[in-house]
Amino acid sequence: MSSDRRGTPTALLWLLLLVAATQLVLTYAMVSQTGKVTSEIQAGFARVEPPGNFRVPGVTALGAPARGAASAKVILVEFGDFSCPACAAADPLLLDLLRHYPDRLRMAYRCYPLTKVHPNAEGQALVALAADGAREFWNAYRLFYAGVLTGQEVAPDVAAARLGLNWKSVRADPKVRARLERDVRDAKRYGVTATPTFFINGRRVVGVPRRGVLERLIQEELGDSTRAGSEVRSFSSN
Repeated sequence: MSSDRRGTPTALLWLLLLVAATQLVLTYAMVSQTGKVTSEIQAGFARVEPPGNFRVPGVTALGAPARGAASAKVILVEFGDFSCPACAAADPLLLDLLRHYPDRLRMAYRCYPLTKVHPNAEGQALVALAADGAREFWNAYRLFYAGVLTGQEVAPDVAAARLGLNWKSVRADPKVRARLERDVRDAKRYGVTATPTFFINGRRVVGVPRRGVLERLIQEELGDSTRAGSEVRSFSSN
């Protein structure tokens, strides 16, 4: 009996130590993931080149999921990656601009998954494009980016199930695959090497700029003489 009484507190102590160690590991993992998200967002801001200095000819939003007025004078095309924290961080800015220019701005999203650094990105793009056929693209968009920002990335098969899609069918659909391949092919032709990359009537902006930067470019494209005056050069991918 005496040995049992001494053993019980010892077992309890080991149990408490095990629980504390587990919690420490989980906390470290969460902090590490949050740190990774934060660093990628900061990198997205740091990548900004002189915004809008290059106008890339032929950038099109044809067939891409879009929001905003169909008759808008200014077309903003984003090339993004659904595992990219900087892309997710840009969305509130884009929504704010859409609210500010409801009849003059249209935004389209095209997929450019960075598969070397984001292993889920290609599958996520396929799910989002498949969802577009069911008019659920923007729900997929919000689902993926909400997961990225909270450090709980949503895997393609999980997202497909939540959106009422069959993941195996999505992967095997040649039409969905062809859409993604076209986006990637066009991105390379337009000189896209990082996400997010935006084109405002063809004027390229890399990374996440401040609101005033995009608004200035929009105003210039709308012909507001009080904001115009930037020197714009043509871009060639050759």
